[in-house]
Amino acid sequence: GKIISPYPANWKCEESGGAENLWLNLSTGFIGSGRQNWDGTGGTGAAIRHFQETGNKYPLAVKLGTITPQGADVYSYAPDEDDLVLDPYLAQHLRHWGIDIMDMEKTERSMAELNVALNKTFEFDKITEAGSELVPVSGPGYLGLKNLGNSCYLNSVMQVLYTIPEMQARYADQAQNIFETARSDAEGDLNVQMAKLGVALCTSRYSNSTPQPGDKLPSVEPRFFKTLVGDGHPEFSSGRQQDACEYLQHFLE
Repeated sequence: GKIISPYPANWKCEESGGAENLWLNLSTGFIGSGRQNWDGTGGTGAAIRHFQETGNKYPLAVKLGTITPQGADVYSYAPDEDDLVLDPYLAQHLRHWGIDIMDMEKTERSMAELNVALNKTFEFDKITEAGSELVPVSGPGYLGLKNLGNSCYLNSVMQVLYTIPEMQARYADQAQNIFETARSDAEGDLNVQMAKLGVALCTSRYSNSTPQPGDKLPSVEPRFFKTLVGDGHPEFSSGRQQDACEYLQHFLE
């Protein structure tokens, strides 16, 4: 049967001939390069293509350069996993292909080490615009919400929701009708509070039409909205930091 050389110098991608980021399919013995990383490094994706071309039957692959007597990076391409996994029979599986795990030494960085290295070198300034000369903007869609003591989770959720045309049409466009037909207790009326927020975020009512560098741009405080939506909830009624996804789920319920 097929035997895999235990020597890294002999390992090559069977598709491209590449010698880096190589993965051995533990069921078929195919050696293929890994997937391309988000920064353009990595491989050609031969290993996962082999999994797909063989009917998605053989999902386990080990990164050859990470094998040591203590283990190795093993990945499952199975759709319900698609992640690093533990293979309790790794030594046995490697022995089948002629590799003695006790003789192996690490020659490449593990996936965890690669992720750390990539994050350290990633130029976050490219997405944060650090050092750029920013131009002040104001108008519909550009109004800020003030932080009411760790309420950034609320601000984030509502800013996103009001980019949805249906939300704008339901509350901002119909605000006047909502105000005229509201009950006397407007502070406790969710439709009213949603309409007020919609007007603030989606219209020019509170905007500065000609902002200049150095101007303090307008913003609004969604204080009544925060109180109403968080009423009775042990976390969202507090001033503590919260999770935006959990707040969205609570709001939708």
